[in-house]
Amino acid sequence: MVLEGQWIDWNDRNVAALRSNAILLTPQNLEALESFSRLRTAPLWRKLSLWRRTGVYRQTILGQLSLVIGLMLRRI
Repeated sequence: MVLEGQWIDWNDRNVAALRSNAILLTPQNLEALESFSRLRTAPLWRKLSLWRRTGVYRQTILGQLSLVIGLMLRRI
């Protein structure tokens, strides 16, 4: 799914939906959303440091690895 670009589409839709309901988010969650959005478009050399600050993670080692690979390949 990462390599096929499905995560890009899902994340685009989720970010848009969350932004349209931003008034319902706590300041902390709004900051996490904006950090994640910046992460998605950041230059490659900044992605890992931004990713660690967002707190975004997958629940399995394989999932976590696919997240990092997706970020590096701009597929998230």
